[in-house]
Amino acid sequence: MHIIQTKILTEMELNNLECAITEGPGGIWETATSKLELLAYHFEVAKDRIKSLIRHSNSKVVIRSLHMLSDAFPQEEQIILLKEVLNHKSKRVRSWAANTALGLRNPKFITTLEDRKLIESDKEVLDSLKFAIENMHQPKGTLIFTSEN
Repeated sequence: MHIIQTKILTEMELNNLECAITEGPGGIWETATSKLELLAYHFEVAKDRIKSLIRHSNSKVVIRSLHMLSDAFPQEEQIILLKEVLNHKSKRVRSWAANTALGLRNPKFITTLEDRKLIESDKEVLDSLKFAIENMHQPKGTLIFTSEN
């Protein structure tokens, strides 16, 4: 409420959200990511904090932070962040990155995903990359599966 009334996002508020995201249990970190994601549409400092969290050294924090990669970021910035995360040492993070790309449904991600597919050695990550590429054409928010008989 304070942020809405003052139209100011303080460092303390950002730090509290970051703490909830990095250290909070389920339910807490999800709520914090939702709030910070929404704030990113209105405050550049919120976007900066999200970018910092996406680049965090802890893979658990990176995965949580990928929930905040949204249309609040220009497409080119989304691609840059996605490329970075697709090169993460953690295969879990790389799989989440592919799933995040699919969720955003930006056709410009296909080249980035294809590039990663060429060098990826982990089967689960490869499956995530292929799935994202194959379904990128579907409308945002839906996945329609067809049976091949």
